[in-house]
Parts: sequence; C-alpha cells; structure tokens
Amino acid sequence: MKADTMSATEIYHLRRSIRLSGAKRFHTTTQREFADILGVSLDAVKAWEQGRRRPRAAAVTLLNLIRRNPAIVETMKVD
Repeated sequence: MKADTMSATEIYHLRRSIRLSGAKRFHTTTQREFADILGVSLDAVKAWEQGRRRPRAAAVTLLNLIRRNPAIVETMKVD
C-alpha cells in the first residue's frame, strides 16, 4: 500500500477492526462511528468503502495513523 492512498477494501477492513471501549464484545465500528472519529461525513465513509471516491490526503494520514496504532482511536472518539 502506498502511503498516500488506501483502497476501498483496506478502509473497510480498518473500520471493522476497530474496537471502541465500552462497546459490546462483538460490536464492530459502524460507518457513522468511523465518520465521527475521523471528522468526515457518513457519505464520505460510504463512498470510500464503495470505491466511488478516495479520501483526501488529511484523511489518509489519519487512516494510516489508526492502522499503525489502533488505540489512538480512543483519543479521537467523539462522545
């Protein structure tokens, strides 16, 4: 994977791998939760995962940070 891009499949699997504290044991992060964490719209996350759009550079940077250190999500989470 290039540092400046992520495929639709990579974004989907990254979102599904995130486990939020306080969530039920088998809960996977929803597109809405992921959008809130990243500070983007739900439509943006849907479009990324469907391959209709690619995330902008700032979003790719956040996605790569999360991929490298999933625990960082807890500091980004919007309550």
